[in-house]
Amino acid sequence: FGVTGNERIGDYASYALMSNTRYTFDGSTNSAGVHMNQSSAANPNLKWETTKQWNVGVDMGFLDNRISVTLDGYWKKTDDLLLAVKLPMYTGFTSGQSNIGSIQNRGFELDFTSHNLTGDFIWDTKFNFSLNRNKVLDLGDNGDIYIRSSKPMGSVSEEDFAIVREGERLGSIFGYKYIGVFQSEEELAKYPHLSGDKVGDGRYEDVNKDGVLDQNDKTILGDNNPLFTAGFSNSFSYKNFTLDIQFTGSYGAEVFSFYKRMCGIYHGDRNGMIEQLGRWQSKDQPGDGIHFRPTRTPSGWQRDPSSAWVQDASYLRLRNLTLGYNFDQKVLDKMKMKGLRLYVTGQNLFTITNYVGYDPETSSESGLAQGGDYLGYPAARSFIIGANITF
Repeated sequence: FGVTGNERIGDYASYALMSNTRYTFDGSTNSAGVHMNQSSAANPNLKWETTKQWNVGVDMGFLDNRISVTLDGYWKKTDDLLLAVKLPMYTGFTSGQSNIGSIQNRGFELDFTSHNLTGDFIWDTKFNFSLNRNKVLDLGDNGDIYIRSSKPMGSVSEEDFAIVREGERLGSIFGYKYIGVFQSEEELAKYPHLSGDKVGDGRYEDVNKDGVLDQNDKTILGDNNPLFTAGFSNSFSYKNFTLDIQFTGSYGAEVFSFYKRMCGIYHGDRNGMIEQLGRWQSKDQPGDGIHFRPTRTPSGWQRDPSSAWVQDASYLRLRNLTLGYNFDQKVLDKMKMKGLRLYVTGQNLFTITNYVGYDPETSSESGLAQGGDYLGYPAARSFIIGANITF
């Protein structure tokens, strides 16, 4: 059991900082002066976050340790969260740093090692599995915290796409629940819709069942926390040859794809994704029932954060593959070496995923919401040829 602090709040966050502002003394000339003004709100009570954590674990070995297992469970609670909160307009500032609320993380980790074969042919297997359950316990008197994207979103650049809410996971994706495309006038008349909607436009769920589509129908659409992550590796050796294979994977995380939102709407004047071939075109060509009708200016909530742009980011990746050769001592003696190993390594050779972006692991956002991807730079595929030489 232990208690730790987090001091990562930036320098001088508790002080009222000053900055330069230029202004003109005489409106008829361009001469200007400089004066100092307060640029941030002071908070003398600001302090570190505090995390209380306990762990309980067990190590087990079987068959003369041919098989070994480690289990570790943990519970963490962080109080006095460091967050930027909105301030009343009469303060002269829009936001300020404060200690509010608490959050909980709990889960367990499993490590498994097996020495399958020994002798001339050696085969070892390692497997790890972990899961974490995150929950916002308290936000003080601030209520929900809405998170806006740091990336451009066209006409809705300031639209909130994530939320921090008590009882939910941190940085949950927030928006409208997309159902599909209106396929007929009868369907359009039957279900709640926006005033300008037409056949072929998107249909959204009336979450609060009041018969009206408005901001109150926004709901949590998922989050970027995986249900579990895992890794699996095998090491083989036969005489002088070695082969190491490592897979990693994640299941259950979701991503808000800013990329798909920009390229997943048919504008008519720009390139689009190939899936746009399934868009609604007419009553006789209704498409796949998912993609909107073609339009130069998307209407309604087509551009707004919704489940239409939320994607499964589960994946399985061949993280590392290494083939090596160790030279015999007789050869080393002739070359006056103590050791010589040649190897070739491939990293990130392939990834199995349904995610349409470059990489399901990347994120273009930071802070409270990690689940936004605006084509973040992917993990690179690389090949390395090397030698380990010992004299």
